[in-house]
Amino acid sequence: MATEPARNLIIDSLKYWKNVMGVDGFRFDLGAVLGNSCTKDCFNFDKMDGKNALNRAVRELPSRPEAGGQGVDLIAEPWAIGTYQVGNFPSGWAEWNGSFRDTFRKVQNKGDGVTPGQMAARVAGSSDLFQDDGRRPWHSINFLVAHDGLTLRDLYSYNEKRNNQPWPFGPSDGGEDHNESWDQGGEPAMQRQAARTGMAMLMLSAGVPMITGGDEMYRTQYGNNNAYNLDSEKNWLDYSDATKQPKFYDFSRRLIAFRKAHPSLRPAQFFRGTDNNQNGLKDISWLREDGNEADGSYMNNASSPLLAYRIDASEGGEFLRSIYVAYNRGSSSLRITLPATNGKSWYRAGDTAAWNEPNGNFSDTGKEERMDGPTYDVNARSVVVFVER
Repeated sequence: MATEPARNLIIDSLKYWKNVMGVDGFRFDLGAVLGNSCTKDCFNFDKMDGKNALNRAVRELPSRPEAGGQGVDLIAEPWAIGTYQVGNFPSGWAEWNGSFRDTFRKVQNKGDGVTPGQMAARVAGSSDLFQDDGRRPWHSINFLVAHDGLTLRDLYSYNEKRNNQPWPFGPSDGGEDHNESWDQGGEPAMQRQAARTGMAMLMLSAGVPMITGGDEMYRTQYGNNNAYNLDSEKNWLDYSDATKQPKFYDFSRRLIAFRKAHPSLRPAQFFRGTDNNQNGLKDISWLREDGNEADGSYMNNASSPLLAYRIDASEGGEFLRSIYVAYNRGSSSLRITLPATNGKSWYRAGDTAAWNEPNGNFSDTGKEERMDGPTYDVNARSVVVFVER
């Protein structure tokens, strides 16, 4: 792949697909191989090599401008056999953020050793991975599951892959053994809650959220995490899932609409923790249970149960002031104090807890429920969202 004829073939093919076929975005499986500077029987990833396909693609197929319009989207799966280069691609490239996936899978399903600060880095767009190359939050493609692996539902419904089932559920060879999955004690209500919570953290984080088709309808592959070879009804995308799982489907629809309605959830720049708009609000604040700002000792303590943050959402005008998200990753309910307001009120937009499932878990935008008191009980392993207006 490092020889000039091979590089030419790659770039010429991309130009043909772009200029002749009208393709304006590419996702590269095992994309790290495009940065190989080794010529034979070896691998050396070098993002500084201007001759490799990574840098030539940026130069010869210009990226889409920040404001949108004509250009090409280059998205890498940053793995290759024997190497993992997340955050190491040159400017102009977006990457599947496996660090986002691993952080929240561990927090939700294992809970071992992850601090609020580590979660915060992923929620805020992973500047530690992308900012040094001059990239922006949208260069982080956040995800929990992908096309090869467990579905979102199965991530919270099985303790390990189940690829050796008989037809039509299997058998399938291969598949990742290290899934960080958990069946939530075998309780269906808790499994649905966990899936809602994972979907919420994905949609409430800076960066580009990626979901797998069917996850919005609570699709299952019955624990098979490598079902590529199954041309069976148990592996087909079943649109009737939307009617079989109407509560989950409506939750997904409303959550996605909430993200679209609030530009502060998809920032063009990385958060700086400062008052950018001179309105008394930081662009993002990390908070404790008592509503006050969390210091380093809290954020760096893996035993701290809460990840809570307040985002300046005043780009919506006087109607909306801020968005507050509280994720209780602990095993017990947690009483939080809502942050102080300046003559406004807090309205609950959503709560992923199982008790709220009959109510749909998330409100249509503009129909949030006003909170009367300063405190709120966040159920274990759930996330709640408020808007201040």
